[in-house]
Amino acid sequence: MDDYRPFWIQGKPGSGKSTLMKFTIKDPRTLRALTDSSSGKWTFSSYFFHNRGSFVQKTLRSMLQELLHSILVQNAALVQYVYSVYSTLRTEQKSRGIEWNLESLRVAITNVLGLSTCKANLCLFLDALDEHAGENEELVRLVWDMARTARENAKFVRLKICIASRPWGIFEKSFGQCPQFAIHEHTQGDIEMYTAQRIREAMYTPQSSPAEAAIVESIVRGALGVFIWVRLVLDRITQDIVDGTPFPKLHRTIAQLPSELGELYRLTVQRIKPQYHPETWVMFQAVLGAIHPLPLAELLSITDTHSLMDLTSIADMSILPSFKTDGPESDNMTGSIPKASDSAIQERLRWLNSRSGGLLEVTAVSSFHPSIGQLGPRKPGDEVSRTGYNNQSDASAIAIVNPDPPESITTLEGSQDDVADGEGYYVQFIHQTVKDSLINHGLNLGFDVDHDGIDTSIYQLIGYEILLKACHRSSPSIWTDALVYAKLAEASVQGQQERLKAVAASTQRVLEQLDEADIASMLNLIEFNMWMKEISNYTDKHVQYVRTLLLAISANLHLFIKVWLGEIPNEVRIDILQRSALLSFAVICPIVEHSESYQVQRIKMVETLIGHGCDCNEDSYLPREIFLDEALGSTGYGQFLADATATMSPLTALCFFGRQRGNEIESVFDIANALIKYGASVDTGVYLLSCPYAEITHASILEHSVRYGSAEWVRFILSHGATETSTESGYSLAEYAHLRHDAEIIRFLKDHGLYDPQQRILDGVAEFPTCGHAIRMTSEMLMSTSGGCGADLKPKQLYLTQEQARRAILQGELPPSALPPQRPKYHIASAHNPP
Repeated sequence: MDDYRPFWIQGKPGSGKSTLMKFTIKDPRTLRALTDSSSGKWTFSSYFFHNRGSFVQKTLRSMLQELLHSILVQNAALVQYVYSVYSTLRTEQKSRGIEWNLESLRVAITNVLGLSTCKANLCLFLDALDEHAGENEELVRLVWDMARTARENAKFVRLKICIASRPWGIFEKSFGQCPQFAIHEHTQGDIEMYTAQRIREAMYTPQSSPAEAAIVESIVRGALGVFIWVRLVLDRITQDIVDGTPFPKLHRTIAQLPSELGELYRLTVQRIKPQYHPETWVMFQAVLGAIHPLPLAELLSITDTHSLMDLTSIADMSILPSFKTDGPESDNMTGSIPKASDSAIQERLRWLNSRSGGLLEVTAVSSFHPSIGQLGPRKPGDEVSRTGYNNQSDASAIAIVNPDPPESITTLEGSQDDVADGEGYYVQFIHQTVKDSLINHGLNLGFDVDHDGIDTSIYQLIGYEILLKACHRSSPSIWTDALVYAKLAEASVQGQQERLKAVAASTQRVLEQLDEADIASMLNLIEFNMWMKEISNYTDKHVQYVRTLLLAISANLHLFIKVWLGEIPNEVRIDILQRSALLSFAVICPIVEHSESYQVQRIKMVETLIGHGCDCNEDSYLPREIFLDEALGSTGYGQFLADATATMSPLTALCFFGRQRGNEIESVFDIANALIKYGASVDTGVYLLSCPYAEITHASILEHSVRYGSAEWVRFILSHGATETSTESGYSLAEYAHLRHDAEIIRFLKDHGLYDPQQRILDGVAEFPTCGHAIRMTSEMLMSTSGGCGADLKPKQLYLTQEQARRAILQGELPPSALPPQRPKYHIASAHNPP
């Protein structure tokens, strides 16, 4: 039987593991060797964890997304093994634009490896496992699970896995018995060739000399197989050669250089001119804090003299600078670099090198922009593109990254104007170990904080603060993530009041500049505007304050809100906090979508708003439009909600519409517990004002949960002492539970004495007189899980108006009992004061 154990390439940091992996993937000898060992087409898929890249380039979830996307694009016959997972997610999330979670991706990859109707040869390359941003035990377990699944299904699947990492204990323990080699033990020849070439170029001699050979030997001996050490040493030694340094002194310099990379980085920073150190600090922190790799042009803008002065100022929130949001920006505002000649290109690179000591490098744009693939049902005739299926009507977007580490620009061939502009190229650390050293040592990495004439307050700033202060429209890469930087910045300065005020000032400037296009790129604009309309009506004099507050809530900026509420006029604060829907908005609002780099904590926001006077029991009108998503989902409740005006408390809104997003660490029940802690009643509910009949119907949270919600909500409400067990329809909770055939709900009702097996049991056609509708339901229709009823029925099959019911009765299609009984009408004194 074939050996399904992974092949492990291990080595010291900077020894060339990623270079070898990329070479292996591209070299035709790899495919030839696989083809010789097995007949049939081989499918290649690779993933490079990249800690210096964006957040999605270093997670287990993105690894599985990339592997699946690559495999399915190359082998469309395997889509059938993923479709069932997609279909389940779509049903659970009540949406076509589903969000793939880690567990669903695990199941999908397992299904592909466990295929049984066709054969597949798969070769996977996983690089830089040590740069994975998560529990490495989980990563190791997944690699072995894939290997074992394929081995058990050897009749249909042949799987080869090649992995690369540093020789950490977890990887030594897990892969120590696998086929392997240590790359740093095999690189001496390559290091010698590279070193000799660099030395000859510096000496302007086409052939080797004894003096050159001696220098090469000293460097190769000190390298210990680590390429990145060689690169930094050669940057220094070649400059010394150009400067005319005698060879004996070169030998002494090499001998004195530390072999440990961290110490070598410290020495490199110390050699940067002290007057450049503030720029160096800002550059390093900006690159370190950037969610996505930072464009060269924007880094230039951040670190020019004017920007450094801005960064050290503490802005007054009442005199914030007002930036234009339309029209062309001036050059000095954008920090853009004009088209330039070859000399200007070299000037930009010399600037970067002199300020960073060679620890930063320029990389190509194509290495960083994620492609978006479509993973969903495929119809006959659908074209398969490089990014997935072009089946837009029935597919779910799955974010696929291209995380291969970018190639460093070692020659300036091609688009030189782009390099001169700083556009199309990005800046990153030359190696992960540089980033690690900066995180671990900070100012102790060699910065001169006591140099005369330098404002040392610059060294207090970290990357998130710097990037937030630099946010403006002319820096699109930073601007796109403005709200994420605001959240990360406020979290990083928590407890430091002056710095928090400065962060709040920058955050307010950003929030006030956001237009609809900006908001649409960050969260659900349509839903946000619905809430804006309901809470402010776009007409009152405080609409801008309401807009700022709603945006801050959507970005989970609870610390900003605390500072901001203390700065705005008292009458404004009192007015906007009396908006009754604010707390409901906080518990179910749309959140910033591309914010996986931080975890949303809605409970903090709830506590902040309640602490400033929001009432957790006040009923409020919610935007009618948000019910439409519910109407299109699997719970029948939304159909008549969409035809009604509803008022409900924050807890009821959470029960009806709350769901946990991918980057939220709290469940809806955690948030519900927080509301109850601050006095929210579990006997509250919803008042529905139906449009054509002006009837008001009340349903408690418990009734809603039994009829349309989940068993978990039934258990939660009962466990917190709900006493409102009656229903306006005349039917008992037990009868509704029986119609749903939900054993869990029936059990919970029995446990709380709310289920009597002797009660009348409904079957056949049942009447549900809610909001002026007669609802045609049979027990067969309602045989669904606790996720909702009528999941496979279209709304028109479920609901009849009273007139339609009367017509159906006259035609003999429904029994007379299907017509809702007449109920007393409520007198509506005020649309905002339901009984």
